[in-house]
Amino acid sequence: MGEIADAIINGELDYETGEYIGSPVGYPRRAIDHNPVAGVTKFLIKYGYDTKAKRMGVIMEYCKGVFQPQHLPHTDKWTMCMAISDNWGDFVKWFKSYRSK
Repeated sequence: MGEIADAIINGELDYETGEYIGSPVGYPRRAIDHNPVAGVTKFLIKYGYDTKAKRMGVIMEYCKGVFQPQHLPHTDKWTMCMAISDNWGDFVKWFKSYRSK
């Protein structure tokens, strides 16, 4: 396959418009549907994190390694989920080890 087709399949480019969305996530997506909070929430619910408190616990724990400690308490959920979405592969790898603890 070509480079553009691979980018669409991996979700780096919008599958309707070809617009750049961000880092690849492993599946095709549209820019209009790209809501990092919804994506992270759906992923965590799938693995049993069914309350907001549980999900925020995972999000905050991961983001400790992404943001400066003094900035984390002042970082909104959208920004944290955007960081997770932009580093999806790293997040999934981290999440697997986090769950196994």
